[in-house]
Amino acid sequence: MRSKWVMLCPMARSGSSHTSELLDAQDGVRSHHGLFNEGPFGRWPADQFVAPDKRDYYSSILDESYARIGGQEHTGEFLSEFIFTEDARYNPAGWECIGFKIQFVHLVHMPDLLAYLSRNHDIKIIVNTRRHLLEHAAAELWCQSGNSRAGRPGEAYEFGQRSAISADAQRVRAMFRNLCRYRQFAIETFDDGREFFEWSYEDMFRADGSIDTANHQKLFDFLEIEPSRPFEAPFSRTPRPAARDYFTNYDEIESFMIHTDGGVFRKYFTPEYDPRRDTTWPVLDDYRLGRVMVETDNEQFRRTG
Repeated sequence: MRSKWVMLCPMARSGSSHTSELLDAQDGVRSHHGLFNEGPFGRWPADQFVAPDKRDYYSSILDESYARIGGQEHTGEFLSEFIFTEDARYNPAGWECIGFKIQFVHLVHMPDLLAYLSRNHDIKIIVNTRRHLLEHAAAELWCQSGNSRAGRPGEAYEFGQRSAISADAQRVRAMFRNLCRYRQFAIETFDDGREFFEWSYEDMFRADGSIDTANHQKLFDFLEIEPSRPFEAPFSRTPRPAARDYFTNYDEIESFMIHTDGGVFRKYFTPEYDPRRDTTWPVLDDYRLGRVMVETDNEQFRRTG
């Protein structure tokens, strides 16, 4: 096998689905999109080869308070047997480049997965980010309002609640801080001499929404594969309003965010900020790198106990 990889994703809307499906369309590449499904409340390996009587064996099940209530933890065994394998039973197409994407919340609730990735240095790590934290937060809230992440060519875009919203400034702050923490945790944990690649939304697409082919080639070089077909976006561009137009209380959010945390988030609210030129990230002083830290005021991913 030429390369094994895992892509670590922050909150949604960072281009990870685009990347996963674009890779999977290439010859010799298998990108398991949705390998661990059901979100933070539980995970059941979605691989087609797992027998029904083994589903519980490989599951880690959480209740609505995110407390573990059942299941075993055999992530490494599952990945080695069914995913990162050249066994023809589970790799019928002879894929030479195999990987999958997960969200950072999986590492919070699946310590067995974190341990497996930490000790297997032959697995390439892609950390997926989006440098414009304000637009990332707005995109996440837009999608939480029922709007599709993107449309597929030839299909009608499915809108949900499209009207502008009032967002709690503390919640926006929590999103910013979580995104910074996720990236910093990935760097401190996995940029340890192994092959490591940061892959940002702004690297995938130019300002006009078109694919940045040169940067996509860098990703393929990292994975040690040659593209078998042109780089084409599997999704059409999402018609989403900019944060300034989407938040009815934008001025309130801006006033709060440019002063909180010593002003480290100020640049995201300036008209001249360009995330394709500025690749720096805010530095916080409380990352708690011994684990993935999730802010308690981001209720969707709150860890209890």
